[in-house]
Amino acid sequence: MKRIELTETELRNQYDEMLDDCYPIFKMGHLEFYPSDILKKMDNIAYECDLNDYYSNICNEYYCKDME
Repeated sequence: MKRIELTETELRNQYDEMLDDCYPIFKMGHLEFYPSDILKKMDNIAYECDLNDYYSNICNEYYCKDME
């Protein structure tokens, strides 16, 4: 099976979409915050660790040379 090559930006976008689909948007007054943005800004280390875990789970289908 041939793996699909992703850029790091595409991988991050795919991961952000997954987070935003799995968790609800946080609303405060008239403001809305996406889960991916909250995680990136509040705990960037956790975001990067989880991104690596996400990549490890999809690396059979996708390849990102920037993550190797």
